[in-house]
Amino acid sequence: MSAEDHDRAVAIMRSALELTPKPDPGSLLREAQNLLTDARGEADPHRRREQARSALAKAREAMRHRDVDNHERAQARQVIGAGRMLVNTGGGARDTSANR
Repeated sequence: MSAEDHDRAVAIMRSALELTPKPDPGSLLREAQNLLTDARGEADPHRRREQARSALAKAREAMRHRDVDNHERAQARQVIGAGRMLVNTGGGARDTSANR
């Protein structure tokens, strides 16, 4: 691939990225909060962790936006903290009566 072809390919990729609509931080945070709420109510530990990981990813993506304000940043931190707890601990109370 010549340098000219490379430059042309890079220009095409950049223009495609610019055309792709980027979700606003508010909608990403709402999605993250909804995923976290669903994860908290999930009985299956594997599904709970999967939903918590998705919530973490959405909240982190929202934090990366340039136009995020302090309130949204604080909300994202809360989702990230709660999501980490669910991912690492399996999340909250479980019925352990079957294990006794």
